[in-house]
Amino acid sequence: MNIVFAGGGSLGPVTPLIATARALQRLEPNAQCAWIGTPTGPERSLAEAEGMQFSSLPVVKLPRYPSLKWLTLPFDWLRVRHLARTELDRLKPDVVVSVGGFTATPVFIEA
Repeated sequence: MNIVFAGGGSLGPVTPLIATARALQRLEPNAQCAWIGTPTGPERSLAEAEGMQFSSLPVVKLPRYPSLKWLTLPFDWLRVRHLARTELDRLKPDVVVSVGGFTATPVFIEA
């Protein structure tokens, strides 16, 4: 079984996902686990310490205040969805697990 965990940026989504990964590994010792997270969050070191392959996606957020980013947002969103699809095609997961967040959203949509 291939399992992909998606999320990061802070320990809020990371710690419950690590606990879930450990529980799933106990239930299914032969499961292959991978993690899709943020480029700069704390999840990379924690996922790799658990023996998971790690890959990152850029974070796309809707700016709260008027900004030029509003103009590029649709293109950024399409690009990160394409990257998520490419990563899922490479990893071929049977299931994607997350507790939400900006990084997990494009992964879930593409899954």
